[in-house]
Amino acid sequence: MGYKTELHCHSKEFSWCASHAAQDIVAQYRSCGYTTIVLTNHLSPSYFDIYKGLSWEQLIRKHFAAVETMRECAGDSMNVIAGTEIRFRENGNDYLVFGMDEEAFLAVPDALEMSISEFYGEAASKGALVIQAHPFRPGMTVIDYKDVDGVEVYNGSHTNPLYNKQALSLAENCTDKVLIRTSGSDHHHASQMPSGGIITDQPITCTAELLRNLRCGDYTLICD
Repeated sequence: MGYKTELHCHSKEFSWCASHAAQDIVAQYRSCGYTTIVLTNHLSPSYFDIYKGLSWEQLIRKHFAAVETMRECAGDSMNVIAGTEIRFRENGNDYLVFGMDEEAFLAVPDALEMSISEFYGEAASKGALVIQAHPFRPGMTVIDYKDVDGVEVYNGSHTNPLYNKQALSLAENCTDKVLIRTSGSDHHHASQMPSGGIITDQPITCTAELLRNLRCGDYTLICD
């Protein structure tokens, strides 16, 4: 049967573009057979305008407080892991970051001003993984794939299936490195039924287990 983990999910407690609350997200995912959610709320320069007057520390505290809210809602019924979908000032690309906690982000106050190459170095030094989210969505910029660990080859929010096919082709044909392949629902609203993630033989209960499974490829992609 396996255990289902969502790798790309947003909650209204922080992501301004999401309308689904943590408590309801947990209930919906539980009903769909998921055992783990990686909450990847957005983090970009625009969030200083959305949450006016916040310092970097206050913004990061608020970002990770949304994870704690979901954990409280989930209780013992589901595992909730902290992730981030980050965008830098340099362009409109988005990247999923797994393995950088609250203190790790606080230690990099200029993160959003970095290039992906600079940030990748910081993330790697902290043992984190960086995955380009929906790489062929309109407005995305081609990057040097030496500066990420992988690509999201399936994004459940795409209305054009070509984008996922292009992402999978990229992962299959990249000659610079073996790219980790991920799948995520990119969940924002109650109307979006969970459609992405990974299946593992054992439940993923913490960040260390998530990173280990992604690095060793010991999972099956959900591309529903």
